[in-house]
Amino acid sequence: MEQLYHAVGTGEALPAAVLDTAGQTLYNLSSRTVWFNEPAITAQRVAGTLPALPLLPTAQSVIESPALTVRMGERLEFYRLVDGNLGRAIVNPATMAVESYMIVSSDEMWHAIKNGEVLYAE
Repeated sequence: MEQLYHAVGTGEALPAAVLDTAGQTLYNLSSRTVWFNEPAITAQRVAGTLPALPLLPTAQSVIESPALTVRMGERLEFYRLVDGNLGRAIVNPATMAVESYMIVSSDEMWHAIKNGEVLYAE
């Protein structure tokens, strides 16, 4: 994870999460494995939105055990509280890649609920 976190221009990828078959069916996905990739990590680093390295592995629980999943256009947004912080993972179903993972405010979650299609809520 640390190598991918600091990589630039390598195109490397690392599994971020593996959905169960029920999640794969619910979200109509072709694969169960969701990937972190270097281009997305680098884009977040450049934008200043990449969380600290110790927080990045928490994306696994956000994706595998979300409290809320919303379809926003072509993307899936997974939300879950992790250690008192609201984690949001944005996944591109076409590539099964995490396009963004960050800690967000509850306002961003409510915006997604209001403007997207809620697929799952605890």
